[in-house]
This record gives sequence, structure tokens and C-alpha cells, in this order.
Amino acid sequence: MALIPIAEAEIDRLIVGDVGFGDLTTRTLGISGQPGRISFAAAIRWSPVRRKKRRAF
Repeated sequence: MALIPIAEAEIDRLIVGDVGFGDLTTRTLGISGQPGRISFAAAIRWSPVRRKKRRAF
């Protein structure tokens, strides 16, 4: 899967466009007002090129 860089301004535009409609998932599940948790992780790009092993001294 290729990583596609997205400008911060584009992310802000998407969030602003979504905020006005409310959170239908939260309302439908009846979990509004409940504490939540979110986590993010950075993706590491994989390269098919083999790197030389370092010698141990």
C-alpha cells in the first residue's frame, strides 16, 4: 500500500467539512459523553533494497 502525503491544510479542510454534520456514529451507538481514547502510529516505509550489514567490532 502506497503512502500518500496529505497537506495539513487539506486535513483541516476535511475536518471542518465534517464537523458541521455532527457525529452520527456516536449518537447511534449512544456513547456521547463517554470517555474515549485515540492513538496514532507512524508508518515506516519499507524498501526492497537490501542494506549492507554493519560489522561488529
